[in-house]
Amino acid sequence: MPAKLEDIARESGFSIATVSRVLSNSTYPVKASVRERILETAHAMGYRPNLVARSLRTDQTKTVGILVDDLLSPFTPPVVRGIHDQLKENNFFSLIVNSDWDLEQEQTGIVSLLSRPVDGIIFVEYSHLTSSEALTNAKKPGVFVHRLFGTPIKNSVVPDDIYGASLAVEHLIHLGHRSIAYISGLENWHNSKERLEGYRKTLERHGYRLWKNGSSQGIGRSKVGTGAHKIFCNCRTARLPFLQPTT
Repeated sequence: MPAKLEDIARESGFSIATVSRVLSNSTYPVKASVRERILETAHAMGYRPNLVARSLRTDQTKTVGILVDDLLSPFTPPVVRGIHDQLKENNFFSLIVNSDWDLEQEQTGIVSLLSRPVDGIIFVEYSHLTSSEALTNAKKPGVFVHRLFGTPIKNSVVPDDIYGASLAVEHLIHLGHRSIAYISGLENWHNSKERLEGYRKTLERHGYRLWKNGSSQGIGRSKVGTGAHKIFCNCRTARLPFLQPTT
């Protein structure tokens, strides 16, 4: 049977209140020698904190939900790993849900995460979430990572897509290319608009005309990008930059 606070208090010779303060890492002042004695006793007795009970007292579970569109996307795993490492460093645990680009699964995932003790949800490269009644009612924080779709969201961590597209076009121009094509994501995707703006502005800044068939839109899947690539490659004046959507 797991050791309880009462057991550690009896074994260490200190009060239950003092043991609780040490094991919960309270800011209440406790002598270093007392803290060390209690921690050694807890370790020797195999003490494991009751996280459920602690969350009821503190209203914090130290658990964060991560909702992703496609866990197999080449972009998503490194981002999720970075989030996980940062959470782990701060003694947080993560629960990952994959929605597979499906609106119904997305909403189900949100409800499922909120039915568990989570402090908030991080949305990684999310495709179509605009609002969630469950998330709003739960009053849990949500943060969007990498991409915004439709109306910009203030709680977000996103790259500078205008600058990134501009760098890619500048690189091709430096290599001597003059007719540069662009494969875009869907028109309502925030990063698609930003990258297209960076592409156009850079061509205009160098005095190059935008090729009338210089951009193609797709749903962000590789087969669509491949199809657009073939169209552009059949035209002798086109050169394809590295601006494909990262999905």
